[in-house]
Parts: sequence; C-alpha cells; structure tokens
Amino acid sequence: MNRHDNDTYARIAQRIERAADADDWAGLAAADRDLADLLSGLNGRPDLVATVRPALLALRAVHGAAVQRCVEAGVRAGEHLAELGASRDGWLAYAHDHSLSDEQS
Repeated sequence: MNRHDNDTYARIAQRIERAADADDWAGLAAADRDLADLLSGLNGRPDLVATVRPALLALRAVHGAAVQRCVEAGVRAGEHLAELGASRDGWLAYAHDHSLSDEQS
C-alpha cells in the first residue's frame, strides 16, 4: 500500500474504526501495520504531508479512539483474570473433592 491520498487514509481509518468497534484485534493489528507502512512513505516528503493533512488529522482521532479501546479491553481482561484467580481456591477444592469421590466409587 503506497498511495498517498486522502481516500487511502480514509479507508485505513474506516478499517481501524470497524475493527476496534468489533473488538477485532487481529483486524486492528493488520490495519495498524498497513498504516505504519503507509506513514513510513511520508518521511522526508513534506509535499505529501501537506496534501493528506486533513486525512491524517481525522486518522489521528480514529487511531486515538482505537488505542483507548485497546486499553479498556486490556483492563477488562485483567479484571477477568483477577476474578478467575480469586476463585482458584474454590475450583481446587471442588476438583479435589470430586477426585476423592471418584476414588471412593
């Protein structure tokens, strides 16, 4: 992907937004890689940056929202893991009790 025009950046912004809204982390990672590749082509090209500035500004907002979505998902996953860890003793006791009852049968 190497077209530097507003439509190209708008399409990537849409991909990022859709993936983030759907919690599609693989799709979000793919769009982010494509964006990184595209942005690397802007290095040393102020003429291109000026041409796509409106799209870059919109993309920055979409990307920022996607990052926030990732942070929130990470917090939720951490909370879920903490809940699982808190229940660990109960699970172990149940498993132990269940294995004892199987041995007695």
